[in-house]
Amino acid sequence: MKRIIVTVLLLVLCVFSLYLNFELNNSDPYEIQISDKDLEEDDVNLDSAYKVSRTDISEYREEIGTVTFAQDDYHYVRLEKNSEYKICVKQGDIVKAGMLIAKQGNNEYRVKDKVRVINITYEDEIVITLLSYQNIICNVQLPQELINNFTYQSECYIVYNEIRLEGKIVHISDTIHKKTFEICVKVKERKMLLRPGMEVQVFILLSQRNGVIAIPNNYIYQFENGDAFACVDQDGSYKYKPIETGISDGKYTQIISGISENDIVYENFTYNEK
Repeated sequence: MKRIIVTVLLLVLCVFSLYLNFELNNSDPYEIQISDKDLEEDDVNLDSAYKVSRTDISEYREEIGTVTFAQDDYHYVRLEKNSEYKICVKQGDIVKAGMLIAKQGNNEYRVKDKVRVINITYEDEIVITLLSYQNIICNVQLPQELINNFTYQSECYIVYNEIRLEGKIVHISDTIHKKTFEICVKVKERKMLLRPGMEVQVFILLSQRNGVIAIPNNYIYQFENGDAFACVDQDGSYKYKPIETGISDGKYTQIISGISENDIVYENFTYNEK
């Protein structure tokens, strides 16, 4: 009798082992087993269905830069104080090409190109300082480990007062000290809002990927251990799948693996609250 019981138990164990092996071999390697409590329908934002597609993504490094101008952009009108003169502009004015700046005696001072009047001083002589906007330079200091990401003519842009100014890197200096490099970014600015010494946001292109699978950042659930997941629709059910992410442009993130083009992904209220 004991032998029969032992045999039956062994058979049960064998059948159970075969079942477990079958489940392991046929389960989705990307599927996370989540209990019904962890993934209730009320947690899934059904109105947020997003069809996964391909797009181009550019990742930028954000830094703070200081605005300067090339010496060739500064122009000066000098008037003698002991002789009758007339100044036709005031500090802050934008003067178009051909307009009159000042008069003294028979001399008229006009500008060849559009300039801004940035200063008027009254000392031993009157000096009107004009600034053209042909060579706007923004100096940015970067850590040494990032300098290899950039090259001469790398794309970048400056943001000031919600205005985006396109530019390129025109110079990469020798090390200022052991851990920092300085780069010079040149941009064009038609509205002449920038001033020497201003601090602005500078975004420098780190990397670019074309035609990659990407989803909005708020559809990605990132945990403290570094794992990332997406909530994927599979025939009306919702499953979390681990994903490998790539570069991000701040709104969308490249998905290297875990989900495919045309998959439907959802936001999840529970994870978005974390």
